[in-house]
Amino acid sequence: QVVTIHDLAFERDPAFHGADFRRDVGARLRAAIAHAAFIVVPSTSTRDDVIAWKYAPPERIRVIPHGHEHIAREAAAGARELEAMLASKALREPFVLAVGTIEPRKNHARLLDAFEALGHDAPQLVIAGSYGWSCDAVLARIRAAEREGRVVHLRDASDALVAAMYGRALVAVYVSAHEGFGFPVLEAMAAGAPVLTTRAGALAEVGGDAVLACDPTDPASIVEGLACLLGSSTLRQDLAARARARAARFSWTDTARAHVEVWREAERLAP
Repeated sequence: QVVTIHDLAFERDPAFHGADFRRDVGARLRAAIAHAAFIVVPSTSTRDDVIAWKYAPPERIRVIPHGHEHIAREAAAGARELEAMLASKALREPFVLAVGTIEPRKNHARLLDAFEALGHDAPQLVIAGSYGWSCDAVLARIRAAEREGRVVHLRDASDALVAAMYGRALVAVYVSAHEGFGFPVLEAMAAGAPVLTTRAGALAEVGGDAVLACDPTDPASIVEGLACLLGSSTLRQDLAARARARAARFSWTDTARAHVEVWREAERLAP
């Protein structure tokens, strides 16, 4: 067997997952790993966590990042839906896009704090993400901001619509407190969006020098990052160019080939 571990966020902070998930996930994961020849992880950050929490030794772990090519295909499919939403005034440009399930790790509360600090002159904030856990207080704030026209929450946005929005967003923001990889950052970069994110978990190795980083624990840092990006078209253009170049390093073809190599290596170990 080959087991894939996307992250160990539940080990880092109990608030990152619901109680039902946390109750036995560690034991179930260790049971699966006990029968595995290799463990695949999407980042060196997750590899380091697997080692630190003694789930598996380094020699059994293979780091295989994800790819991004789906974004261009999805964006083309979602373009008409996005244009219809803009025409109906359901969305208005310019907008800042935040993609992620509404749950504590994604840090929507501090993102909302930051937008409140920016004031009414800030662009519309579009949050694309389904309901998660421990989210009632944040959802109440989102609904209040929606009534004021400052926020739009798309609970059931299609992958195609999200991909199209990446390409039209003034800024993509992802201030997660921890990630085992961070798909929304790579997807935004692939679409050429200037990105404000954090260095938490794997986000530093995904974004590199092609994103602007802030402190996810400090709303003032998020405000500063947003203000820098919103106030400078030169910075946005520079980051967008660097984002596309960096995203090109992540390929589903490379991901697939690396998985095949791991499976073949595991097969050679079989009795």
